[in-house]
This record gives sequence, C-alpha cells and structure tokens, in this order.
Amino acid sequence: MILLLDLGNSRIKWALAENGTFLAHGAVTRAEDLAAAWTNIAAPNRALGCAVSNEQTRSVVAAQVALRWQIGVQWLQPSARQGGISNGYADPARLGADRWAALLGARARFPDTALVVVSAGTALVVDALTADGHFPGGMILPGYQLMKQALAQGTARLPMASGRFTPFPTATDDAIETGCLSALSGAIAAMVERLAATGQTPVQIILSGGDAALLQPLLTGPVSVVDNLALHGLAALATTHEENLQ
Repeated sequence: MILLLDLGNSRIKWALAENGTFLAHGAVTRAEDLAAAWTNIAAPNRALGCAVSNEQTRSVVAAQVALRWQIGVQWLQPSARQGGISNGYADPARLGADRWAALLGARARFPDTALVVVSAGTALVVDALTADGHFPGGMILPGYQLMKQALAQGTARLPMASGRFTPFPTATDDAIETGCLSALSGAIAAMVERLAATGQTPVQIILSGGDAALLQPLLTGPVSVVDNLALHGLAALATTHEENLQ
C-alpha cells in the first residue's frame, strides 16, 4: 500500500491506495491534524507526494509520516517526459509538482483525449493537454475567494460579496459574484477555444478543486468533475515505475 500526499496552498489532501484504488482518503488544513486523520488506516509501506506549500509544511508532514510508519516521503519532481506526457514547459523542472500530478491524473483517467485540466482552488490553474499527451502550457489566475478578497481589500466601497450569479446583476454583491465566476469560467472557455483551434477536438474539461462545483454549471461541452485529481495522478504514476522523485 502507498500513502499519497498533495500539499496545496490551503489544504493537505491524502489517500491510502493499493494498485491505483483508494482505500481511504481525506483532507486537513494543518499538518498537525494528520495524526488524528490517520488513526484507523492501515500502514503503508511507501509514501509519495507533491507539494506547493512551504518547506516547513513539507518537513512537518514528512516528520508525521516517519514518526507513525518509519518511512520517508518521496516528492514528485516534474520532468520532460513522464506517465505518457511530454512536458512543454520552458524549464520542465520549474512546473509546479501539483500541476504535473494533476496532468498525470487527467491523462490516466482520459487517455487519448484532448483535455483542459482545471484546478479550482486558492488559485485557478488551467492547463492544456493534447490527445497524444503533449502539455503545451497553461495559465494561473487568482481563484474565486482571492478575487473577491482583492476587491474587498483593494477598494474603498466594495464589500466581501456573498451574492448570487445572475446574467444581468442589479445589486453590488451579485455584480461581484457574477463578475468573478464569469472571469474564471471565461478563462477555462478561452483555453478550450485555443486548444480546439490547433485541431484538438473534441476537448474534454476536467475540473478538480474546492470550487469545481461553482464553475461546472457555467461551462459548455463535455465537463467532468474529478476530486483529488493530483492524488489520482500520483497513484497512476506509482504503478508505472517512472517516478522522478527526491
């Protein structure tokens, strides 16, 4: 069995897997809460993770794993080619490990398909993947909550909105809500159009992250929500023995 870890900006997601199947999974906001979350799970013989959090969080998580099971954590390092994907980043090693893991998970779940892979969390990450497995690049923008916080903190009169999405807002809270969701869904639609313009059709959208459910109704075309996409990518990679780890 293998313990999979995804250290994000606001949550630490984990899963216990065997042969690519999740036996247990969960999420915490603090590394110190992992011990309680792992109270009743079976002992893994290996741990594999990806991280965008700070080095301190990574160290605390690794210490928790070592204390409980006496194993080290191997951390994913993006490479030029892995898991059936070629990495088009100018410097493949500088691609975020969480993005790479999500791409690996999307490719494993939807092989031979043109994909727009979206992580809707603290930031919105929108990555393209061709049907033959080439990652040409992607974009990052502030996520749903960050957009609303920026307006509330950076302006004199706009509130931290809790409005509703409507085609033609006539109240400030609704205008902010509609604007933020339109910007986020519009970025995804733009990437779909760009990928399709290169001859990659049809394009499947894969949504993951805490705000996926907010965006799904605003998107057209084939859309799938896959929870814990980065963890699925780590699970798929663990079965291929192609890891580039440290």
